[in-house]
Amino acid sequence: MRSNWHKGVGIALAGAAIAFNPATLTAAVAATSTDRAHVALDAQGHPALVGVWTPVIHEDQYQRGPGPAQGEYWGLPINDKARAIADRWDPASQLENENQCLSHTSIYMMRSPFKFEIVKSDNMTVLATESFESIRVFYTDGRKHHPKGAAHTRMGNSIGRYNGDMLVVETDHMEEGYIERNGVLHSPDAVLTEYWTTQSGSFGDLITIVQVVEDPEYLTEPLVRSVTFQKVPDAHLEPYPCVVLDLY
Repeated sequence: MRSNWHKGVGIALAGAAIAFNPATLTAAVAATSTDRAHVALDAQGHPALVGVWTPVIHEDQYQRGPGPAQGEYWGLPINDKARAIADRWDPASQLENENQCLSHTSIYMMRSPFKFEIVKSDNMTVLATESFESIRVFYTDGRKHHPKGAAHTRMGNSIGRYNGDMLVVETDHMEEGYIERNGVLHSPDAVLTEYWTTQSGSFGDLITIVQVVEDPEYLTEPLVRSVTFQKVPDAHLEPYPCVVLDLY
């Protein structure tokens, strides 16, 4: 029978959205381990992440599929500045030459409807996704984040640490990008914290990632969401050839 641990995380998130702090959320996610009777771990006792994974899109299919219309900002704790920018957003801007092959940042990329593959070494986890053929690297060797003045990239600088059977990844130094594909943006000062857990059962192997976005420029409080992925045995990634078309 399928576990109800996701429901427990959802209840925890409801409280976390009201009064968020990282320690509270970490404890809340970790507390669901007693309900995850079949936690999938590797030989080191860490979440078993290696392999190819496909998104399980259920309650947020509308947002992650066709995408919300302009002006639909339900559940997003955006401030007046972010709302004004989103209201002025022109969907046609995505067809401009410089934007056609511009990848999502790490904040939205994990919500895209594409598979990804994970490989690991002793000091890093590498995630390659079909989405714009982007690559994320999580360093788990204890290094510090890049200094404040360092260059920003689409994927940002990701530092990971293990907390029991959970991988916690904090990403900063991202360029400005989408929170939703209707003009709602995050700023270059945004920080993404992800809580990765795994589960195995008759329904297959699953990864659930609880995502927390903090952005003093555009958000009035942390944005907390989750995404789930299912392992696909013997799968491979498909190429994502992006060719810029001169449409204007």
